[in-house]
Amino acid sequence: MAYLAIVEVLNNRVAKLQEYPNFGLANAHVVQNGGFVYNNSNNWPILHMHIDGETVTISPPGGTSADVDAECDRRIVAGETFTLSDMTEIPLTGRPFDMTVLQAKYIEAQMKDAANDMTASIVYRDGGNTIRNLTASQMLELYAAGVAWIQSMMQVRWAMKDGTGDFTGGIPSDYDDDSYWPSP
Repeated sequence: MAYLAIVEVLNNRVAKLQEYPNFGLANAHVVQNGGFVYNNSNNWPILHMHIDGETVTISPPGGTSADVDAECDRRIVAGETFTLSDMTEIPLTGRPFDMTVLQAKYIEAQMKDAANDMTASIVYRDGGNTIRNLTASQMLELYAAGVAWIQSMMQVRWAMKDGTGDFTGGIPSDYDDDSYWPSP
C-alpha cells in the first residue's frame, strides 16, 4: 500500500506522514513515535522521501529533555581537571558526596582565610584519588572554578531544553557532542 502523505514540517524534519485514512490517527502515530515517521513494513525511520518530485531528507529526531539532563549529569559526575592560578592541576568529580565534601572544604578555607592562616593545611582527596594539602586561597579558587563550571554546564542544559541561545532549533540529535559542553 502506498503512503498517503500527511506532512507537516517542524524543526526541519517531517513530523507527520502516514497511510492512515484520517488525520487523527496520523497525529497519534507521530505522538507515539516521538515526532518521527516510521515505515510500516519494517518499523525503520524514513530518512528520504519524495514530495512533488523533490527528494526530502529527514533528520533523526533530537534528544529529549531527559536525554539532555542525563548527559549533563553524566558530565558533572565525571568531572573535569581545573588549573589554578599557581598552575596546580586538580581533578574534581561531581557526585553528590564530592560536592558536599568540596563545600565543607570551602567553608574550612573561608575560616582559615579570615584568620590569615595561609599554611597548606586543608587536606583534600581530589577526583584522581590524590591527597592534597591546599592553602585556603587554593581551596577558595578551586571551589569558585568548580561552581562556575557547573553553572556553565547548567546554562547549556537549559538552552538546549528551552531552544534558546545556540539551540534555537531545539535539542540537537548529537546533544552529547563534546563541542556543545564547556570545559573549565
